[in-house]
Amino acid sequence: MARVRANDPVAFEALYQMYVAELVQFVAGLVRSFEDAQDIVEDVFVTVWMRRAEWVPRYGARAYLFAAARNRALNERRDVATARRLGETAGQTWDEGEQTAGMGAPAQPIDEALDLADQLAVVERALAMLPEVRRVVLELRLRQGMSGSEVAEVLGISRNAVDLHMSRGLRTLRELLPKLLDE
Repeated sequence: MARVRANDPVAFEALYQMYVAELVQFVAGLVRSFEDAQDIVEDVFVTVWMRRAEWVPRYGARAYLFAAARNRALNERRDVATARRLGETAGQTWDEGEQTAGMGAPAQPIDEALDLADQLAVVERALAMLPEVRRVVLELRLRQGMSGSEVAEVLGISRNAVDLHMSRGLRTLRELLPKLLDE
């Protein structure tokens, strides 16, 4: 971080490479669009570079980047929802565009891929049924591998709240998944 503040583009590139894929995956879970997630993450890094002289994250670069990406993603969702409401009010239809799944995944036999895709779709459906904070906690802990303390910092909640959301979210998933798989 000190090297980034000192205008070192190599250090900034290293920071970018270290976190960009993880951040895009995290943001894509929030905004439900891979392309929008890429744009949001790029904006976060552009802001860091533009404000590098005064960039002093309190809890480290990782926590800062995830918090900034989360905030931008939530702002994006709010803006999209507002635009949708305005469009519906004006009698227009809304097209969210295509979602990209499986980017960079190795090829599988078609029957295995369909089976796995069906199972993943069920898991995604179950996650989508959770309250937003609970879903985000699970995604940060399980998909992003963040510690409970890091999740607490990113979401601005207590460590106990993170633990509570984790346990309740996992319990809900254990209850939902068998039902959704039987459908």
